[in-house]
Parts: sequence; C-alpha cells; structure tokens
Amino acid sequence: MEFREATKRLRVMLPLMWPVSIRRVKMDDWGDCSFVRESKRGPHFIIRVSNELTEPAQFMVLLHEWAHALSWGSDTHHIR
Repeated sequence: MEFREATKRLRVMLPLMWPVSIRRVKMDDWGDCSFVRESKRGPHFIIRVSNELTEPAQFMVLLHEWAHALSWGSDTHHIR
C-alpha cells in the first residue's frame, strides 16, 4: 500500500480526537508524534516520519506514531 493511501485509510478507519498533519522529513530518529494545543489552526497532532526509511518502514513508523496519537486523551494522557 502506498504511504499516501495508508494515511487516507487511517483517517477514516481510526480517526483521531483532533486533526493531524503527517510529514515525511529528514530527521535523526525514525519518527515522532506531538500535540500542539494552541495555534491558528487550533489543537492538532503532528506526525513526522523519516523520509530516509524505505516506504514499508515509513508505513510501520506511521502506524506506531498514529497509535501514540490515539492514546492521547485516554486515561494515560490528560489534555485540557
């Protein structure tokens, strides 16, 4: 499955509590997930995935970071 197609399917099948921006960028790590409380866009997630990984690896990292975003707002993460 293509990376872009995977992001479209995740948005439909496993929607997040807030909008998400997904970026493939050059970075030292494989990926990360952050939550921005205050911005002009309002609250939203940013998921970054290393563009130096193979596409299958990028997909796996995307799934991992998406799981972090899903957990925000659960009992373990309190966002106000």
